[in-house]
Amino acid sequence: MTWDSRETVSVWEGDWRADPRINLPQGRSEFVVGDIHGCADQLDALFGTLAPHAAGAQDPHLTFLGDLVDRGPESLRCVALAAGAAARLGTAATLLMGNHEAMMLAAALVRPTWLSAPAHVWAWEAWLGNGGMGVLREMGYPPPGGEGETAAAARLRDGLLAGLGGPAMRFLEGAGTHRVAGNLLLCHAGIPPARPRRNGFPPPPGRSTGSRIRGAGCASHS
Repeated sequence: MTWDSRETVSVWEGDWRADPRINLPQGRSEFVVGDIHGCADQLDALFGTLAPHAAGAQDPHLTFLGDLVDRGPESLRCVALAAGAAARLGTAATLLMGNHEAMMLAAALVRPTWLSAPAHVWAWEAWLGNGGMGVLREMGYPPPGGEGETAAAARLRDGLLAGLGGPAMRFLEGAGTHRVAGNLLLCHAGIPPARPRRNGFPPPPGRSTGSRIRGAGCASHS
């Protein structure tokens, strides 16, 4: 599939019907955004649609389910928009770690061991093979050449920091594995059915500890 930054999609509003199984904290309004994949214009349009709902909500919270980056034309702008969502919409905002953020940060931080692959697999290869070239094009960077993993990672990290700025970079690096709202569990891509809940989530790249799974229902990207 090819992406054209001039393309736009309409944001459609429909009737919301509360699922009786969902038990949110009293007065809490939850807004959840799935995979954006570099489509910043569409995310900006979505914020415009959410704004009046958030303005009229009590204790609103916006959760991004991850995969803001890769494949689309403006990954860095997507991260910047998400990082500024709380101030723009007057909500709390949380970013969860998608596999694309994890791969990108693994390449930038030289921490490829989170991948379920042999240790010799290069983090760059995993990321570039899953849409990372779009981010490099956005930064005006060529793919890594013969400079070695450490130099390539430093170049990527410098480019991300320059393109995002400190606050948005910290927002990206601070992404969590999941979020619990009442009895609703928010995460990226769901939980493998065979994985016991007591095992919890593995840590994101760059962290040494994971976290336990709590809550009942699960909402993930589709």
